[in-house]
Amino acid sequence: MAGVKGRSGRKPKPYAMKVAEGNPGKQKLTRDLVAQGEPVMPVDFDDEQQALWREIVDSLPQQILARADTAVLEIAVTGWMQFRKASRMVAKTGLLVASPNGPVKNPLISVQLRSANLVLRAASELAMSPTSRARLTDPDAEPYDPIELLLG
Repeated sequence: MAGVKGRSGRKPKPYAMKVAEGNPGKQKLTRDLVAQGEPVMPVDFDDEQQALWREIVDSLPQQILARADTAVLEIAVTGWMQFRKASRMVAKTGLLVASPNGPVKNPLISVQLRSANLVLRAASELAMSPTSRARLTDPDAEPYDPIELLLG
């Protein structure tokens, strides 16, 4: 199955990571584009959404987010709130609900799972998971040299 040019395969590594690794492929390196500004919280967020927005923004490494990340951050907050609401409702109504044909799986579980998947995808884009944060590099950090680590 053919992919879409420029979009299939692995996600590209950031420039700083390629430099830190010593450019093992010896390919021409291009610098990453740097987005400007800060994300803007939607004005129609309720108090709980605003608190979650601030919690996410405050918990991420500084200068990770830019204004261009507003939509992804909004999706993360909205999905997380849907997940929380669905979870609360499932806790009240149970995993099974009555139907004319007998007990069936609570439809809110599907909402819960879709919301969780949405949040996980947005969280990965925003470096909100340990794995995605591990891919971040500090451009001011000294390059990692495993030989120097061994030799002391």
